[in-house]
Amino acid sequence: MRIRILGTGLALCMVGLGVFAWKVLVLELPILPAEPQGLWQVGLRVSAVPGADAFSLDAAMPSPDARQFIFGERFSSGRLRLGVRDEATGRRALWRGTGRRGIDVDLLFRVQLAASDGELPVRNGSKPVPEEIRRVFTAPSSTIPSTSSEIGEVLSGIELPRADDVGGRVRSIYAFVVHETRTGRTDDPILTLRDREGNDVGRERLLVAMLRRAEIPARLVRGLELDEPRAAERVWAEVWVDGWVALSATRRFVGSAPLDYLALSTADRPLVSGNALRSIDYEFAAIRERLSPQELATLMMPSEGVFEKISLHRLPVGLQAGLRLLLLMPLGALILTLLRNVVGLPSYGTFMPMLIALALRGTGLGIGLALILLVLLIGVAGRLLVTKLRLLLVPRLSFLLCVVVASVTAMALIGFDYDDRNFYAGLVFPIVILTMLIERFSITLSEEGFQPAAVRAGSSVLLAIMLYPLFSSAIVEHVMFSFPEWILVVMGVLVWLGGYTGYRVTDVIRFRSLASRE
Repeated sequence: MRIRILGTGLALCMVGLGVFAWKVLVLELPILPAEPQGLWQVGLRVSAVPGADAFSLDAAMPSPDARQFIFGERFSSGRLRLGVRDEATGRRALWRGTGRRGIDVDLLFRVQLAASDGELPVRNGSKPVPEEIRRVFTAPSSTIPSTSSEIGEVLSGIELPRADDVGGRVRSIYAFVVHETRTGRTDDPILTLRDREGNDVGRERLLVAMLRRAEIPARLVRGLELDEPRAAERVWAEVWVDGWVALSATRRFVGSAPLDYLALSTADRPLVSGNALRSIDYEFAAIRERLSPQELATLMMPSEGVFEKISLHRLPVGLQAGLRLLLLMPLGALILTLLRNVVGLPSYGTFMPMLIALALRGTGLGIGLALILLVLLIGVAGRLLVTKLRLLLVPRLSFLLCVVVASVTAMALIGFDYDDRNFYAGLVFPIVILTMLIERFSITLSEEGFQPAAVRAGSSVLLAIMLYPLFSSAIVEHVMFSFPEWILVVMGVLVWLGGYTGYRVTDVIRFRSLASRE
């Protein structure tokens, strides 16, 4: 390889890598920005039919604390008056209205959840329990009958650790509820204890009642388990040991709630309720939040003047989508050059496999290959039919173009009739490239026979399959778009490959018998 080629390639690579290193090391741009963990968008939709002229409905809202950060709250209240109340058990949205027409209200908010580090101590907590906490959360209530004689009898039969071993006492009571009760239907804690079965609410209420009877402050928590696209209502308990520590006899956790658990209220009442309503229906929905294009642009935008000016993230989002696809092509061309000039794989056309791989990106590998094969078969059949007509080149290619377009259109109609959107995938095919592929395959077939034509077509498809992971990789797309200086590196390597005049891998394999004779 000549010195000039080596030097040119090296200079291009060094400039590209230098700019990339400056952005990463000096400007501290992340190569791959981490997706936020525990970030959700949660929505509540309530539909109700009033049963009186004046009515109200209310819904629990999350309260911010060390584990959950709430922001972006929005309401859709229609003709209703909206108010938000701060209560000791949490916040509640309250809608009031008049009339008999059905109503729909929406509540939407975003939440950032963090893992809690709560755990039960081996012995007593290091801090005394605040008197207000002890007074409120060891007292009985209508749903937590902690002074019931049945609970007292059961506790007396359990060998609880000493009073100063709070952690041990909590674990003993927790183990009793987990192992001595099973899933049932009642939500009454006394019936749950008597029959040794109850639903989630009944078993958690029993756990809280037994803890309170043992003079350990405890409360019930109602909230959501977030999962796309729906959020399921959950209930669990919290016990005071130097702070509130979560535990659940039904979901089997002690110390910290799962990361996707959102606490809405510590009131032992439904999350959504109403007054003077004939019917009420509601549903919670959840979507895991990811970085929006604007947030990603803010994160990836260099702060320095020159690099900020040449950053592609400042372009309109619609334009960015096209550039993201375009910037994958130099990398695809590099790999294609490597496979053709160094490995020696043949193909129809220089960039045809790359364009096919780009088309497969929009269809998926399996469906895309099957549809391309179907179009090729139809096109080759059409090409063979017009061979005897001895058409000129341009009319013949135009005829094949019409065959390809008709095939793709027919597939779209079939997909519509059978409600299968996979057949619409042909609409993104590079029609002109497929037409040229049919023409070249037909010429090779007539001049050299079926085997050379099939080998070359198969090699083209193989190259497209090898390029497909590159073009479908979100990571590669992000890196090439955020750091377009990698094009200079690609150009440098292409200069080196252009100066390579040695044997190809396939040539070495092909002529290895001659080499062994020498």
